[in-house]
Amino acid sequence: MMQNSFTPVVRFAVTSDIHFEDDYRSERERLATAMQVANRFAEECAAYPKLDAFFIAGDAASSGTMVQYEALLEIIKAHKKPETELVYSLAGHEYRDVGIEGAWDRLRTLFGMEPDRHLVINGFHFISLSAGESPTAKSNGYNAEKSAWYEAQIRAAIADDPQRPIFSFQHPHPENTCYGSAEWGTTDLLEIQRKYPQLITFSGHSHAPINDPRSIWQGDFTSIGTGSFAYFELDELDKVYGTVPPDSQICAQFHIVEADAEKRVRVLSYDIITGRFFDQCWLIEKAWDKSSFVYTNDRPGSECAPYFAETDAISVDSVTSDSVTISFPQAQIDAFRVNAYYLVLCDEHGQEVRTESVWSHYYLNDMPTRMTWTLKELAPKTTYTATIYATNFWAKRSPNMLQCTFTTK
Repeated sequence: MMQNSFTPVVRFAVTSDIHFEDDYRSERERLATAMQVANRFAEECAAYPKLDAFFIAGDAASSGTMVQYEALLEIIKAHKKPETELVYSLAGHEYRDVGIEGAWDRLRTLFGMEPDRHLVINGFHFISLSAGESPTAKSNGYNAEKSAWYEAQIRAAIADDPQRPIFSFQHPHPENTCYGSAEWGTTDLLEIQRKYPQLITFSGHSHAPINDPRSIWQGDFTSIGTGSFAYFELDELDKVYGTVPPDSQICAQFHIVEADAEKRVRVLSYDIITGRFFDQCWLIEKAWDKSSFVYTNDRPGSECAPYFAETDAISVDSVTSDSVTISFPQAQIDAFRVNAYYLVLCDEHGQEVRTESVWSHYYLNDMPTRMTWTLKELAPKTTYTATIYATNFWAKRSPNMLQCTFTTK
């Protein structure tokens, strides 16, 4: 955790996509726990025992009703320290009850804040935007007026100190940056953001897991996903169950972010479900210097392919006339986690019948040690061969594969 070698001078927590409903659900407990964890983490740092801000980057409420806002306020009032600034920006889900302008008015009345904000905390600039209508989106975009305001705030921050990171918050991801942004991103602010490497943007909308290493991206600037407290959705379209994976509601993740006097930034990612941090710590040494960026598609470790142990084998657990259930140990990997598995099914003549893919459950802090897979719609009294290989987050395939043969009844 580098708690002893990194002395912060500013600290904040950030999340999004909490999705309070009118009825009581686990998301309320998860938000309360997140605030408690962030407070406790700060208090345990003797050098800087303070949480300066708590950011919610949109979709804290599923439809923006008064019942949802009142529940949100109750938890915030119970757990927010007086010295912690709450910054809540709105997005599409909050607009469902009374529209965009109505939701902004509720934010002002209930939370006492404007939809768009620029704060300076201990010399660091924080710019937060509520989403709205734009030429590209009905409720999760940024129009010309917002874009102009946004760039003016960035320029003011750079005039203050061109080498200090600028923390930026929006609901949809900048398109084609961090994981989740291919399907759940916006281009509205990209032309601006590409000019300023000092920007470290935090965004959600996708519900993509923050322990996916691709949830931090560096190119012309830095883009970081903020996860969800409600359910996971992943940004790949070739899986047998679509984009929402198994155990999708075992989901409650957020970041604690710190910067030090040397303008370094570190991002720690916490899993509320297991009550511990993920085994990752992202360190941004020089946010203003693109040549120092390491979280690119060819980052260290991206070349590591998964592999199966020599003793690993597929177990055929159940065979019927039209289905089979198999299981096998998770593959191993020397960096990050295994992302997914692919199964190639061939008939007795060696002809490929189909290819299927599933995720490894990497999004869970406690991954299962074995994978279980059921193949359906098979022909009766037919012999099949199943071959399985694993991939990493950058589509590197395992050099060895597992294979089994079975005959349906």
